Formats: sequence, structure tokens, C-alpha cells
Amino acid sequence: GAPEPAFTYGLFRPTLVLDACFVREIDDPSLRAVLLHELAHIAGRDMFRRFMFRLCRAINPAGALLDADFAHWCSAREAACDSEAVERGGSPLALAHSILRAARFRCATPLLGIAALCGHEMASLRLRLALLLEGPARPRKSFGHAVLLVVCAIALAIPHLHPFAVLDAFHLSVEQLLHPAR
Repeated sequence: GAPEPAFTYGLFRPTLVLDACFVREIDDPSLRAVLLHELAHIAGRDMFRRFMFRLCRAINPAGALLDADFAHWCSAREAACDSEAVERGGSPLALAHSILRAARFRCATPLLGIAALCGHEMASLRLRLALLLEGPARPRKSFGHAVLLVVCAIALAIPHLHPFAVLDAFHLSVEQLLHPAR
């Protein structure tokens, strides 16, 4: 059997592989969501990116220090592919169902050469399911937002204040560039 129920491999000609048992277990909307998820991996050139990481890790003496960052990147790409699948018309509920089904099929050994549907960390799976079913959390407005608003307002107002004459200086500079003294 396949190491994962749905995965994409291949550097220059990506190939999508689906486990026949997995396909029989899921319904059409789930299969569509899985295909859209894997299409997002192909469009994002994830297999090439994984290859480049492995190559850089192999030639870098301190490359092993990047493994945790690479794992985080992989988790983020899985969530991004989920989002892209939904944006392209996949059902969030069907994709969540497929991810849970895929997690049951999953082989215990993670393979770096493939971009797989279910990922390899339980915390990552929980986050992906929460994002699919609940959507991303709305950003909260903070003190930093208020400071940014005030700074932007000041930056927009300063050129219009007469004592600074910023707009006049800008206008004169443009005129000198466009019509140099002859």
C-alpha cells in the first residue's frame, strides 16, 4: 500500500497518488476536496521546495538545526493547501472528514519527499481541522493598532501643514526634474 492515502511526489512532473481503499471510503465531495488540496501542493511547487530543503540541509554542516523550522513550514503549507482547496470550491467539512480518514491510514514513518494530505503532527491536525471548521480567528484590535492609526494620520497630515511646506518642496523638485534650467 501507499505510505499515505493521498500524496503528491515528483520534482518536475508532480504525480498524485491515491490509495484505492481510501478513495472507496470517502464520498465525492471529500474526494474533490482531497484533489483540490493536492493540486494546491502542485501549484505551490512543494515537492521542489522540499527537495531544495534536503539539498541545503545536506551541504550545510548546521543543517540539522533547521529541522524544526522545516517541520513548522510543512505544517503551515498543509494548512495553506487546505485553505486553497476551500477557495477553489472544496467543502471545508468534506476536507476535514478526509483529513481525519487520512490520519487513520497514515504510515508511522514521515516521508520528506512527498506532500501528503494528513501531515504528521497531532497538534497540526487539530489546528487544521479547527481552521477548516471554524475559520481563522478574527484579529483583535490592540494598542499597537491605535498607535499605527495615529502614526499614519500624522504621516498623511504633515505634508498638508503650511509651516512644513513639504508639498511645495516636492512640487518644486518635480518641476526642476521635468523642466531643467536651460
